[in-house]
Amino acid sequence: MAHDPPEMTAPRGQTPPEPRDQGLHSPRGALAMLETPRRLTPLRIAVQVVGFAIGVALLVWCVALAVGKADPEQWSRLRASGWAPAAWLLGLTLFTVVFNGLAFWVTLLPLRRLKPADLIAVNALATMLAYLPFKLGALARVVIHRRRDNVPFRDIIAWLAGYSALSLATLVPLVVVVGLRPRLDALTVGLALAGALAANGAGVALGRLSERRTWLAALSMGSWRVVRHPAPVAMCAGAKLADVAVHAARFTVAAGALGIDLSLDRAVVFALAYFLLGVLSPVGMVGIREGGLALGGAALFALDEAARADLARLVLLVSASEVVAIVPLAFLGGAWLRVDRLLWKRS
Repeated sequence: MAHDPPEMTAPRGQTPPEPRDQGLHSPRGALAMLETPRRLTPLRIAVQVVGFAIGVALLVWCVALAVGKADPEQWSRLRASGWAPAAWLLGLTLFTVVFNGLAFWVTLLPLRRLKPADLIAVNALATMLAYLPFKLGALARVVIHRRRDNVPFRDIIAWLAGYSALSLATLVPLVVVVGLRPRLDALTVGLALAGALAANGAGVALGRLSERRTWLAALSMGSWRVVRHPAPVAMCAGAKLADVAVHAARFTVAAGALGIDLSLDRAVVFALAYFLLGVLSPVGMVGIREGGLALGGAALFALDEAARADLARLVLLVSASEVVAIVPLAFLGGAWLRVDRLLWKRS
């Protein structure tokens, strides 16, 4: 899978693709947005600052909701639960870092073969930076793999576009099926897996079709070079499904520690919403997941005031355990990658 893909042959009447040594080039369309320097204009800075401030405000509101009418028995139960729930939550956070790191690794295999440990370390560091605005987590991935691993920008763009497309191909069917059929049973699981299989299969088909359609290859931002290989597509889908299960387990463990009655159905819904809010937030994850889930969950399930406060405590406990695990993992990942050398390395 690591060999270079064959050269595309353009159909009659279409312009042949650019040679490989000229890099990924498209004068217009979605790809041109990536080639244009994304300068930090005053408007972009203002949007990031205001969006981050909104996230902080949502986090403060969520904390106020959680502690405003706190149940003393609930806090006593949390203190009496011992270290077992904390160890489980920290361990599950480690698993989600590993699963996502491996998903990045397998989607890179058609273009470049790197060490899995390196991709997991990068993912830990990028996850911590994703709390902040300006998409620092994504920027860190690009800088590290360009400077440390000498991956060309052409491959980085194709790789990240392919990873994003495959992640959506797995997660969107889950969201649609769970949204239409919230009860978790064999039929729901079967429909969700069938939808994910169909979406990923369509991705492989489109990737192979792009070998003969230059306009489709340009529209994919080069991701066709990744998604046309069934093995990485299947492994990425497996990693994302495992990650959803880990997120649901985090909510289940946190609910048990707080003494909150949480069904498996709602644990899956909360896990999907929590994950997608963090991934899709353009201004950092701080407060967006917590406030968004507290507001959205209350509206979706028509929760009363007490249940809404329980949901706020639940999501805050999940997020707090994540921060406790992510920060040391990020520093360990940075030490493994020797980012101190990368920061001072000349281009």
